[in-house]
Amino acid sequence: LREQMRNDAETRVKYRFMLDEIANLEKIEISDKEASDEAETIAKRYNITKDEFIAQIGGIEVLKSDLRIQKALDIIKK
Repeated sequence: LREQMRNDAETRVKYRFMLDEIANLEKIEISDKEASDEAETIAKRYNITKDEFIAQIGGIEVLKSDLRIQKALDIIKK
């Protein structure tokens, strides 16, 4: 089981590094307002406050990082 999980984990890390490099090359930046708006949208979906959502995911910087990676993924999909 551990060996099977290792291969999957290695693949995920490689994809994350690849997406991070794409975000760097494309100079993708997420503004505080963009992150705040997204947090508000997601919080409403789960019927919690924006601050509760941000606390649950580990902070606004985590959300900004995830949004940045999502934008890099969107570039690949095009």
